[in-house]
Amino acid sequence: MQRSSTTPTVLHFVETFLERSETFIHSYISAHRNWNPVVLTVARRNEKEFAAPAVHVVSMPVTKRDPAWWSSRALEVLTGRSSWHRCVEAFARELQPQVMHAHFGHKGFQLLPVARRLATPLVTTFYGYDMSVLPKVPGWQRKFDRLFDEGRGFLVEGPCMRHRLIALGAPADKVAIQRIAIDPTRYPAWAPGATPCVLFVGRMVEKKGLRYLVEAFRLLAASHPALRLRVVGDGPERPALEAGLRRDGLGARVDLLGMLPHAQVIAELERANVFVQPSVTASNGDTEGGAPTILLEAQAVGVPLVATRSG
Repeated sequence: MQRSSTTPTVLHFVETFLERSETFIHSYISAHRNWNPVVLTVARRNEKEFAAPAVHVVSMPVTKRDPAWWSSRALEVLTGRSSWHRCVEAFARELQPQVMHAHFGHKGFQLLPVARRLATPLVTTFYGYDMSVLPKVPGWQRKFDRLFDEGRGFLVEGPCMRHRLIALGAPADKVAIQRIAIDPTRYPAWAPGATPCVLFVGRMVEKKGLRYLVEAFRLLAASHPALRLRVVGDGPERPALEAGLRRDGLGARVDLLGMLPHAQVIAELERANVFVQPSVTASNGDTEGGAPTILLEAQAVGVPLVATRSG
């Protein structure tokens, strides 16, 4: 694939293109006007929901039970470049992008050997987990130090994240704020349904604070017999949530909808009476990198929202 002679190319690296919880990345890529965006990914998902002008998949072995994992790892230890790096390098050498953009800090470090070999500027966007949890994992601060030294620039959602990334060692003159943005004209107007409904959208992980919303719903349930809670999302906390709802006899009033296509999520926002985002800082330090995209979308629709100050 050759780049256009007139339009500069940016190679976006997203590990999986695209999880439904990462719609903000699709917003970035689909909003390019003066650049030619090309997506590099390890795995393609939800292709019909998240179109892109060009997507190139370079898979990699993901389990140690695969002999290819060991050979690739040995190659990386010996030369600093795994078989995956070499395949990506060959593709990027043909594409000749003016810049590479890695989404999430650990993906920036993963792409660093390719950017170094091709002398291509590397920009990395940090989102939350990569700067609140990973630096505490042994070895990752050292890796980020290398990324901060060699990377051309780093993007964050807001000033709080900027201060935190600089505190981790990123040079202040390399860190810029790139707000998450949506097009509000693409969203329907709020039209709540007849049945009173509280809506939650997010992964079922500790930092999303779903357990606190369920506790609040439990307190309201007795005095508001028609009230329902609708939960969009999935994750490791789901089994405990389901067990708690059965124990308290609330299973019939809480709709666990799982991960939904983006269009259905917006339809849920349109019909809800109130949207709740009860984010907290998790016990391992994981926190929101900034305002979740769903809060922007709730405001675009016009549904009343209740949120914590986390992030």
